[in-house]
Amino acid sequence: MPGMQTAMAFVLRFCPLLAVALAHGGFQSAVRLEANMTLLPQSSWHLGGFCFGYANSDSGNDTKVGELWIHVQWDGQKPLEKNGPVVLAAFDASPESWGAVKDHWGEKSCEEKLQAATWVRKLGQFQYWFRVDVHQETYARDWHFALLTCGPATEVEQANMVLSVEAVDGALAVFEPDMAFDDSSCPAVTVPDWWETALRDTRFWIALVGVVLFGCCAAVLCFELRHVRAERARRRDAAAKSKDEAFARAAGAGFHNSRFQDEAPKPDAGSLSVAVDPSRTPRSEEETGAAEPGDIEAGPLPPETSQVRKANTASL
Repeated sequence: MPGMQTAMAFVLRFCPLLAVALAHGGFQSAVRLEANMTLLPQSSWHLGGFCFGYANSDSGNDTKVGELWIHVQWDGQKPLEKNGPVVLAAFDASPESWGAVKDHWGEKSCEEKLQAATWVRKLGQFQYWFRVDVHQETYARDWHFALLTCGPATEVEQANMVLSVEAVDGALAVFEPDMAFDDSSCPAVTVPDWWETALRDTRFWIALVGVVLFGCCAAVLCFELRHVRAERARRRDAAAKSKDEAFARAAGAGFHNSRFQDEAPKPDAGSLSVAVDPSRTPRSEEETGAAEPGDIEAGPLPPETSQVRKANTASL
């Protein structure tokens, strides 16, 4: 029953697409490239492409930035995998990939284009719907998609084929076939005004107040530490100065006492020195008179004293 087989084939092809669509919440955010062509040998078709962003460095090992659903409808008599081969290729907008073929797209052979491609998938290998994840982590760039038939004329059935490439996640922009060969379709990155952004973000003001308070506390602490150190140094200098003055006074007092002791006369205990005049001559007992008991015995008197005493005696 040909009708039943066609219906079953449609269900088998559409059910996986519907399941994935429901898992992602529908088709609202998807953008699609679609091509309807008749296959020709040694031919290529530029399908257009998408711009994808890049993974944030905080995301770790997850560098996925986009997701594609690809659906193939083949109307030929023999299986698609028996043709060509028929290849879907993707070129990222880097000098080594799209930059190597864009200027001579119509002149490059199928093998040269496949050699420059970033990603290649042979169509018809028992799979008419499949999913592709896009990974990149350096910068946002365009991805160009192309359909290539690399086999000779005898191996390519000239039948109708419909190919759709749908970006269900991550596409920043889309461009049509034979477009954006030299220019990027990615939106320009605008740097927001930091002041306007800060005005709307309370975390900025919290951080600013914290920085100001920390700076003030650090300044006050440094000032107090310098004041304490200066006061300690002043006290040490004053104590050292007072010690030096006290030591100087003590040393001066000891010097004066020792000098006075050296200059003062030292008395000779138990001795009495009497100067003897050599001009004086000893007198006899008759001249001086004998000492009577009870009188103080004295030595000879000087001549003048003796004469005076004699005169007094004579006058008596």
